[in-house]
Amino acid sequence: MKSFIADSYAWLAYLDGNRDYKGMIEENAINTPSVIIAEVGKVLFRRGVSEIQVENILNFIRAKGVVLDFEYENAFKTAKIVKKEKLHFLDAMLYSYATAESPILTGDLHFKGKQYVEFVK
Repeated sequence: MKSFIADSYAWLAYLDGNRDYKGMIEENAINTPSVIIAEVGKVLFRRGVSEIQVENILNFIRAKGVVLDFEYENAFKTAKIVKKEKLHFLDAMLYSYATAESPILTGDLHFKGKQYVEFVK
């Protein structure tokens, strides 16, 4: 079993029935930054999902692994990443958690080819 940091792309692909993400998420340890949980909720509301269903889905995400808080170290690292990697702020926040032991699980093109990313389309 491997450990991954899931982004909103990964969670939404999983929820949409993408088989590759289903396997990755169900067979590995998945941790999710709190800001990604908020972003998934935002997208689900935009899709017209009911508040009760959104809450159930977000609780599932929370129960699947560790919810990662945004600490000072991540904030400082995010600022450096925005400057160096030219990522959008939210993507840089997510990338601040990435390590060799726990890469980002995503299909978001902003991360393609980046270190510490497991890119799945």
